[in-house]
Amino acid sequence: MQTNSVPPVLGQPPPVRKKRRWWLYVLLGVGCLVVLGIAVVVLIAGYFNSVVNNYTEAQPKTLAKVDASPAAQEQLKARWVYFQQSVTAGRNTRPFKLSADDLNVFLANNPQLKDRVRFRIEGNRLLADFTMPLDQTRQPKLQGRHLNGLATLNLKFADGFLTLSVAELEANDKPVSRSLLGRALLGKLQQENLLKFLDNNREVMDFLQRIDTVEISEGFVVLTPMEGR
Repeated sequence: MQTNSVPPVLGQPPPVRKKRRWWLYVLLGVGCLVVLGIAVVVLIAGYFNSVVNNYTEAQPKTLAKVDASPAAQEQLKARWVYFQQSVTAGRNTRPFKLSADDLNVFLANNPQLKDRVRFRIEGNRLLADFTMPLDQTRQPKLQGRHLNGLATLNLKFADGFLTLSVAELEANDKPVSRSLLGRALLGKLQQENLLKFLDNNREVMDFLQRIDTVEISEGFVVLTPMEGR
């Protein structure tokens, strides 16, 4: 969000810009996922009228409730800050585990996504349930409709680079790849790294260079530092 800049008072230093915690950038990647999902439906709807009934619904999808109380958020934030600072300082640190509930608590910090996306972890699969009103689109046939779906996400970490992509996408309990155009669009999503903007953030890259592995194991996203193995 942009704000009007005000010249600093003469003799006073300019205000210090507050750093955004890098994990918030990961949530922006989830936002990209939702936007891309909307784009898929809008583009398909532009070609096939039947897609509106097949892939969108009149009511939003009911998402699981999350305990995102201030106390829960502060506790999780404190755990994460301690881990991040310990890794950055080079101290021997145990792996950091994030459950799906933890991810959803983090998501509660984003007002645009907290009521739109819910993470689930099943075995070694990271899933995202999502619901999005389509009134914001310019397609008349999509007014009053909702995009309710499920995305299977592919999380990879190699050589200090973290990537998140869409492996599979469903809308209204139907695979988007069922149509020819849907397969083409899904193919593009599968090649898109939703976290590619992290590569330009020095704070993130310095931190990730100290991480050995990021993997999904036994219901958790696990970050293991170099010293933690």
